Amino acid sequence: MNMNSDDWAGYRPLMFSIAYRMTGSVGDAEDIVRGNDPAEHAELADSLSMAFLTLLESLTPAERAVFLLREVFSYDYKAVAEATGKSEVACRQLLARARQAVAERRPRFSTTRADADELTSIFLAVSNGADISSLLERLAPDVVFYGDSGGNSEVTFIEPVYGRDAVAAILASQLDRVRRLNARLEPATINGMPGFLSHAADGLVAVASFEILDGQVQAIRVVANPDKLRHIGPVSTSWHLKAVR
Repeated sequence: MNMNSDDWAGYRPLMFSIAYRMTGSVGDAEDIVRGNDPAEHAELADSLSMAFLTLLESLTPAERAVFLLREVFSYDYKAVAEATGKSEVACRQLLARARQAVAERRPRFSTTRADADELTSIFLAVSNGADISSLLERLAPDVVFYGDSGGNSEVTFIEPVYGRDAVAAILASQLDRVRRLNARLEPATINGMPGFLSHAADGLVAVASFEILDGQVQAIRVVANPDKLRHIGPVSTSWHLKAVR
């Protein structure tokens, strides 16, 4: 697959998120993304999702590092061994275990354009004051909410939140705050999933994505951690101050 620089720009946020999970450092992740050939990774990047990236976090650090270096960034075993400080034999064994774990646990989500468009319309309507019941109907009974604010919000989600009623309460609160503080939601495709970018007047507030199966939202992932948003664009410095007043 041939890609020009404009095409590659669309994959950069996903590749950054993969590298960030591997290194834990924004600077190191940017270095990895800059040093890779977009043509080599386009098809893999297009197939990954935030759900898959979360799955990678269930691997051990060594398994995750070897898997990402070998499967995503196409390092040879010698380079993987040098990067991880392990022998090539050990790296092959780690990769085998990681591949098996990923194959066994990888979630299966199916999102049609119609589902994505309908869900987008519902969220926009609720953020503008419409009744939340239409959104509630689209949540799976066992829907799960993952939030990452980096501790920079009035509410910090240490653990995932499970269940339609609990997740609906979170969404109602957050969408009400979007409305009260004059933020806006911009529909976007986030790592292959439908979602939103949330903007305040002075910059980006959060990124949200939705995983859909059989027409129902199975998971919602919201990242409002400034350290994980800066590679996308300017981040709001006033949002959280407003939120806690």
